[in-house]
Amino acid sequence: MKELNHKAVGGFPISQLLALAAIFALLIAIVAPIFSKA
Repeated sequence: MKELNHKAVGGFPISQLLALAAIFALLIAIVAPIFSKA
């Protein structure tokens, strides 16, 4: 895991990108049903 942190994609560490992607997916999963009902 430490090796991944040294490799950056677009200036972001890969571990940070994975965390952001997970949070984004959670937000979509929570918000999507609300919008589909509206």
